[in-house]
Amino acid sequence: MGSERRIHKRYIVPGLRAKLREKIFFGLSSKPTPHEYPCLDISASGLQFATKKRFTPQSNILIDISIPTSRTKPIRAKAKIVWFRMSEDLNSALAGLQFVAVDKKQMAELKMLMEKVGSDKDRTSPYIRSKILKSDTLFVKLHK
Repeated sequence: MGSERRIHKRYIVPGLRAKLREKIFFGLSSKPTPHEYPCLDISASGLQFATKKRFTPQSNILIDISIPTSRTKPIRAKAKIVWFRMSEDLNSALAGLQFVAVDKKQMAELKMLMEKVGSDKDRTSPYIRSKILKSDTLFVKLHK
């Protein structure tokens, strides 16, 4: 049995979304893409999301993270894709990204929101995790 290498607790947050940002003006600015991805879990160091799009590991991206709370403005982060794999049981792919740069104030708010709204992934049963995914309309639409 392999040992767990993660140093941050992972949380399942119903309705968690990631929206990629496209660089414009020679990378000096960015705008959101129309694609929103359902996230399976999140930690202080990164997140895992489902996608139909192929991503290359080590790709650097800009991302907006939306957590379903009273907060209306997404949390913006620079990140890199660290792994990508097809998931036969989900009929799509999964990608894991690592945060490279997040504003300290926004990171503190992200951690607080994860603990307040999310459930500890290690303590959430597979049955409950599947119920959360099945209740997520974006996740369901992605897998039709």
